Amino acid sequence: MFVGNFAGALTVAVITAVIFTFAFTMDPNEIGQKIDHIGENRPLGYTAHGAAGMLTLFLRGVLCNGMVSTGVVAAMMSMSVSGQVIAMRMPILVFFYLGFEQPVVNMFLSPSGLMLGGHLTSGTT
Repeated sequence: MFVGNFAGALTVAVITAVIFTFAFTMDPNEIGQKIDHIGENRPLGYTAHGAAGMLTLFLRGVLCNGMVSTGVVAAMMSMSVSGQVIAMRMPILVFFYLGFEQPVVNMFLSPSGLMLGGHLTSGTT
């Protein structure tokens, strides 16, 4: 599943980079610059803490996926549309409020940041 998620996120990152740079013939437009900035700065808080930061990022991803999965299962348990919406919404709101990390979003942001001109490294510098 990881490979499929990464392939999908990378595909969307390439398509959006092409759109925001007119097929890499010019600098990114305003939206592309914002995505570049987010993609470049997102991992900095975790890399500053080394292995502890990566463990934190991993566990936030695990908890995020747990909340999203709980939302899906809860929605399947309800027979009414309003019950499904409420049951699905609550775990996802918990995931947002507690600041968990969505791994697939991170798989999109880092490559997008690189393609749109960001300066990401594998180290802490």
